[in-house]
Amino acid sequence: MPPTLDGRPARAHASLTGLSTADAFGDQFFVLANRQVSAETGVPPAPWGWSDDTEMACSVVDVLNRFGQIDQDALARPRRGPGGPFRRDHPLARRGDRRSRGGGRRRGLKRSMRLLSKSPRDAAHELGNGNRISAQDAVPYALWAAATGLTDYEAAVRACVMVGGDMDTTSAIVGGIVAAHLGAEAVPAAWLEAREPLPGWLGR
Repeated sequence: MPPTLDGRPARAHASLTGLSTADAFGDQFFVLANRQVSAETGVPPAPWGWSDDTEMACSVVDVLNRFGQIDQDALARPRRGPGGPFRRDHPLARRGDRRSRGGGRRRGLKRSMRLLSKSPRDAAHELGNGNRISAQDAVPYALWAAATGLTDYEAAVRACVMVGGDMDTTSAIVGGIVAAHLGAEAVPAAWLEAREPLPGWLGR
């Protein structure tokens, strides 16, 4: 059943909680000192800083809270640092050409639906793991991980770290989807405590 208008802010907050925590978790596996931490069972030492993926998500939620829709000019205004988290040429802050460039993503999504019985490593071998820093290489696997781990937040996020690549971004996508589905309470309390606080400018 689709969320009601009244329920959408709460779902957005849950999604942001899941996204930011997963982003911070995944980002820790790029830290050289954490190279011995097991992706399957380990927990990196706190604190966990989040990446630009969380800052961009916070900007989107903030704008939705203030305007009830995506306002491109508001997204393009600086928040932290020169230029803000969104540049004017970012797709969410851009006017003009809206022609779809998603053919590669659509093909990847179709492939991901045929791989639901595969292991994370087998699925990543077929779909990519974000190592090429492109949506076509990251989104199909992230949605595969979310679909196969929709009832288990931790397992879904760990499936992203297990396969390497752009671990913070794929984890963020998966964490946001699963937490939107299950609620913020699905995020392990210890993970949430380890995560860097969200920016003070974020309206709630």
